Order: sequence, then C-alpha cells, then structure tokens
Amino acid sequence: NSITEGVKRIVLFTAGHIFSMDGAIAFTSSTTSSTEAVGTRSFTPMVLTADSTVLAIADRSFLTGPFSEVEDNEILIGNIAEFLTTEVRKDIGG
Repeated sequence: NSITEGVKRIVLFTAGHIFSMDGAIAFTSSTTSSTEAVGTRSFTPMVLTADSTVLAIADRSFLTGPFSEVEDNEILIGNIAEFLTTEVRKDIGG
C-alpha cells in the first residue's frame, strides 16, 4: 500500500493497539509488552481500511522531531502526507 511503500522499520514511542479484523499495515514484534496487556505479544498500531478511505494510527509521537528522524519515520510521514493529499475519498457527508 502507499502508506508503507519504502518503509522497512518505524519506531513509535507511545503506540497503542488498534483492534481490527483486517487492514493491519504495521505490527510490533512478538516480544512487545504493553501496560494494557499481560505478557508479551504482537500489536497492531496502524490500520488502513480495505478501500483505503480510513487510516488509523495509535501514536503521534513519530510526527515531530527528534522522533520523526528515527529509522524510516520520515518516509512514513511523507507517505501519510501524500495519502492525505492525493488519494480519492468518498463523500460520506449528508
């Protein structure tokens, strides 16, 4: 997908988990711990709907420096900006 194109590794410093049946586009390692869960497991901090109309990200720390400069965070930010400004959107208004 266009959000993760060119992205190999990102770092999210305050990430949460998004519960979704499908559409996960970023995952933590299976050894990630959370204050919201017992033990360690893989979490999904980023989800894109199948029709690419909704992007959900359970973190915002990576958007500003110095966190934006870690790993491929700058590429991710550029991809998100591109997605928000060029993708075709459905009008869901009334």
